[in-house]
Amino acid sequence: MSLTTLLIQAMATLGGLGLVIGIMLIAASRVFKVETNPLVEEVVEVLPGANCGACGFAGCADFAERVVEENAPLDGCPVGGFETAKEIGGILGQDVSEAEKEYPYLRCNGGTKCVDRFDYVGIEDCTAVIMLSDGEKGCNYGCMGRGTCVRACPFDAITIGDDRLPDVNKNLCKSCGLCIEACPNDVLMFAKDSEKVHVQCNSHDKGKAVKAVCEIGCIGCKICEKNCPEDAIKVTKFLAEIDQDKCTACGICVEKCPQNCIEMR
Repeated sequence: MSLTTLLIQAMATLGGLGLVIGIMLIAASRVFKVETNPLVEEVVEVLPGANCGACGFAGCADFAERVVEENAPLDGCPVGGFETAKEIGGILGQDVSEAEKEYPYLRCNGGTKCVDRFDYVGIEDCTAVIMLSDGEKGCNYGCMGRGTCVRACPFDAITIGDDRLPDVNKNLCKSCGLCIEACPNDVLMFAKDSEKVHVQCNSHDKGKAVKAVCEIGCIGCKICEKNCPEDAIKVTKFLAEIDQDKCTACGICVEKCPQNCIEMR
């Protein structure tokens, strides 16, 4: 048998095998085909496609499926915002009302106003710093300023300023909350624009210990609590907390605070 004949037979065999496998794959795809709800595909089309997980699901496709089939909230995509929620509502025939926008707020104003216990040299990461003797800052509750939140933000909305504190650019922020989840000291929280008064401290240390390390920390003196005409402030574990539902932004607490740690914005 010539070499040419062998090659022709081999090619024919491979071609036939490929044809058989192709037919089997087509048959398998039809047998095992998973029917998808066309509404899910429509919802996926209007989503931003960030796949950031800020909605609490694995990605945009998973969120779309949950919205259509499991009644997940239509406004559950913080990146897309109200416009995306409205489009989803149009697809599903549901009305959507616009909720007030929330942004990450830093409840710490220590930064350069808080003393350092030692000079840290190592990975620029807040968690890494905290693992080393509870952090370099004199206050264990405050912002470490090493940019973990910056790297967690997929929209470049956060920068670290000269005061060694994160600054949130509202024009870029999508309120996805990934920075809040990433912060190891829980100094970032969501706050509405209508909430004008905030305590810029996260420390539960006693007043003497706070004053020893921070110029602006809350010392739990209760002056704000005693002077609030709306009973909107309570001091719990040496830290003032504001009930935003009661607060009328009268500014008395801001004026009375001896540490200047309550902000009117």
